[in-house]
Amino acid sequence: MAASTSADGESLAAGEEAPPADSQSAQSAPEPVRSPADSQSAQSAPERVAQSAPALDASRIEAPNESEAAAAPPNSLERAGSGSKIAQFGQAALLFALLGASVAALAEGLFGAWTVNFVRENALSKWDRIRVQSTMLGSAGLSVIALSITYVVLRRRRGTTPAELLRAGWLLSPLGLLCFVPVLLKREVWRDSQLWLLATTALVAFMLEGSLLRALKLVPERAAAAVTRLRQRAPEWLGLHAPTALVGLGAAGYALFMSFFTIRRHHSLLTANFDTSIQNQLLAAALEGNWLSSMVCTGKDGPSYLSNHAQLGGYAFLPIYALAPRAETLLIIEATLLGIGALALYWIGRAHLSRWTAALIALAYLAYHPMHGANFYEIQFLPIAAGFVLLTVWAADARKWVLFGIFFVLAITMREDISIGLGVLGLFFVLSGYRPRLGLLMLVTAALYFVALRFYFMPRAGKWWFARMYKTLQSPGFGGFGAVIQTLMTNPVFVLKHLLAHKKLVLLLQLLTPLAFLPLRRRYLCLAMVPGAIATLLTTDYDPTIELGFQYGMAWSPYLFLAVIVALAAITKSASDGPERMRAALAAMLLSTAVLSYELGAFARPKDFKVGFGSYDFSWDAERELQYKQVRELAEKIPKSASVAASEHVGPHVSSRTRLWKLEDGIKDAEFVFTRKQELEPSSKTELHDVLTRGSYGVVATQGDFAVLRKGHATSENARLLREWGL
Repeated sequence: MAASTSADGESLAAGEEAPPADSQSAQSAPEPVRSPADSQSAQSAPERVAQSAPALDASRIEAPNESEAAAAPPNSLERAGSGSKIAQFGQAALLFALLGASVAALAEGLFGAWTVNFVRENALSKWDRIRVQSTMLGSAGLSVIALSITYVVLRRRRGTTPAELLRAGWLLSPLGLLCFVPVLLKREVWRDSQLWLLATTALVAFMLEGSLLRALKLVPERAAAAVTRLRQRAPEWLGLHAPTALVGLGAAGYALFMSFFTIRRHHSLLTANFDTSIQNQLLAAALEGNWLSSMVCTGKDGPSYLSNHAQLGGYAFLPIYALAPRAETLLIIEATLLGIGALALYWIGRAHLSRWTAALIALAYLAYHPMHGANFYEIQFLPIAAGFVLLTVWAADARKWVLFGIFFVLAITMREDISIGLGVLGLFFVLSGYRPRLGLLMLVTAALYFVALRFYFMPRAGKWWFARMYKTLQSPGFGGFGAVIQTLMTNPVFVLKHLLAHKKLVLLLQLLTPLAFLPLRRRYLCLAMVPGAIATLLTTDYDPTIELGFQYGMAWSPYLFLAVIVALAAITKSASDGPERMRAALAAMLLSTAVLSYELGAFARPKDFKVGFGSYDFSWDAERELQYKQVRELAEKIPKSASVAASEHVGPHVSSRTRLWKLEDGIKDAEFVFTRKQELEPSSKTELHDVLTRGSYGVVATQGDFAVLRKGHATSENARLLREWGL
């Protein structure tokens, strides 16, 4: 259905005029017919749009395209083609020939073992190439012959015209793209060729959108009427509750899948002190009364963690965390909140589009591959905040002011940079005329919060190392983030030079191709790009911000999906064929999301899923199980109150304590040392040799490649460890 409007005309799809009442009813075809009472009850808080703000003036943002607004006779044969009957039959024959060739190519792609080498290297023997060409040409010829025979028969019996054949050809034209499916879903083809994959996916998606739009415009009236009758006969609860149930199941499935495999990855010793130990230690230390304390991050005698990030909102999880104070609890919280984000997105979407359209957008969000890498990369509050950002927008849209206040505070306090995104949302509300007063409040609050933290409280807490991520953009003579702002204001051409780096352009394709570039189809939606651009594109000489195996993709995701909802609502109302254009664009987005989620996402469990600087293969074998058992048994020998110096990948398993720091920073006066042979840095090897040789530390226990040392412990096992570890 079209983007909904309030009684006085307010619409989230800023910049587009509301359609007339009759077209609005036609646009609501995806939902079953409801009685007035049911409609009133179905218009729950998540669906209602404000009732008091002034109507939007479309000219303030973007006037509808005149060519799009031109009326066309619906379902007319004239739109199928023009010219003489011979020309129409020729066009129909060409379409059916292409369909036949596509079917042959599909069969070859499904059953031919040569596909990978052929597509990647154009490697195919002469006779195999001739066979493939002959098969495609033969299938095309048979299709034309079958069309000709069908035309002769139907012309005599029913008076069928070439225009009707041409319409049938256009109706079937989207099926011609099936030949690309086997290629798009073969990972071996796209190995180490992400740019190629992204470009091919985008091309196929746009071809699907164009052919599907043509087909939707030519659907026979009788077929459309039959579909309408079928929807009307469907149980009313199906249209009301099935989309909600589907999204709920999807969100729950996402949370369970991600929780299970992120915990399994943690148990496979693939998480690290940076950042799992840091985030877990922050909450564990708070339970002991030590706020904003992470010795893993700042060192044993370092400053407050506020010098790095202001994650004050994380303490809202303390009541849950206290029930099971360990890293696994935070991994579950992170996955669950990302799943809840899909529900919030659905609630927003169904107030402005049909329920089924909103449900499909929410499911696409769950399948969005940039979000998967962020979810798997350690424990991070940037992905956690995304759920609260979406809940904030839902509460604002539904006028749930108490919930809005709660979610806004939780979102903005998860990390200091979340305030940038919330401020941009407020700016959009102001400029679009949608909730302008609320938008101004959000903008001012977010700006004051960011400035106060970043330029006053955080510098006084300690030195901010993240400024190095923007080093190239820092103006000489200035320091910190203020130096970056100086360059942005005074030398934008220099900034543009660094924005056009190859890796950054690939990142944009990674983010926008799954969405069929919908956030770029309305110029006012470019605001959705601002939060992510500041967090990633402006950084220099720091690859994690521009790679999707890290958490930074979540600086983009919630805002881009909100832009998708606004874009689809705007497209629906932009012309007489708006609903068809919206459905075609949605189909292109769903195809792109599905392909890229399969190729690059986590749900298909690939062997080389990108996480951080490495990859994860989703396996769990006897070796990993044994290693985790050894780590747990050794960790139990360390008292909860003891201080520990731990190496990179065993540290997260003893990080639920205040006094833990990285072994590479030095043993210092730690009561215990917990390490793994393969994780020792050269400096750590030297230090371990010294303390074991002097006898200031003794070996408590060893299992496999893991060892626990204690200060002042008996030294009877020291010589063995020195010998076996080559220290």
